[in-house]
Amino acid sequence: MSADSSRIKRITQTFFLHIHSPKAHLHSLRPTYTFGLGLILAALFLVLLVTGVLLMIYYTPSVERAYSSVKDIVYVVKGGRYIRNLHRWAGYGMVIAGFLHLIRVFFIGGYFKRRRLGAGVSFKIE
Repeated sequence: MSADSSRIKRITQTFFLHIHSPKAHLHSLRPTYTFGLGLILAALFLVLLVTGVLLMIYYTPSVERAYSSVKDIVYVVKGGRYIRNLHRWAGYGMVIAGFLHLIRVFFIGGYFKRRRLGAGVSFKIE
């Protein structure tokens, strides 16, 4: 096994090395290029996941108890109002960041550029 193939194997088997591109242009490393939209989306997703699990513990999804369980979350559960509002605002933020990300990809034409796979195999998205 050559050095390149062992490197490729290591990158594809490690999640954090797999999501980061091995080659990047200097222009694309500037913070204003993407405004960190992918990182913002990932952080908001984690906030939604954690707060959603916490809210799921106290919420009762039935016709008779849904409203009263939400009232209990807001008024009885310690920090419930904060968790519920954090969940709501993270959802709004995720929609806005996702929309901005889609607009940026559209205007930059990220779907037209050449992409690289593994050992120098390149393809063009059409």
